[in-house]
Amino acid sequence: MKEQILSITTKEKFHNYFAAPVLAGLYGYAMFFTVLLASKGLGVLNGTIPQFKIDMDDVAMSALGFVFLFLIRFLKNYSQKE
Repeated sequence: MKEQILSITTKEKFHNYFAAPVLAGLYGYAMFFTVLLASKGLGVLNGTIPQFKIDMDDVAMSALGFVFLFLIRFLKNYSQKE
């Protein structure tokens, strides 16, 4: 019996190694940024933060969400398949 070799097309490689990780990273960025905005908004309503403003630190902190979810999705390509 001849073993069938699975071939991965260029389109599938692009999707698995670039498009899907970038989209997951953008989702992670949006999640972190939304949580950050909500927490600052609640802080203003609570009175613990005097003024609502977004700093570059907030944008950089949200970039962690991009990096985390990008890496998780990208490294999923190298996991053992059963």
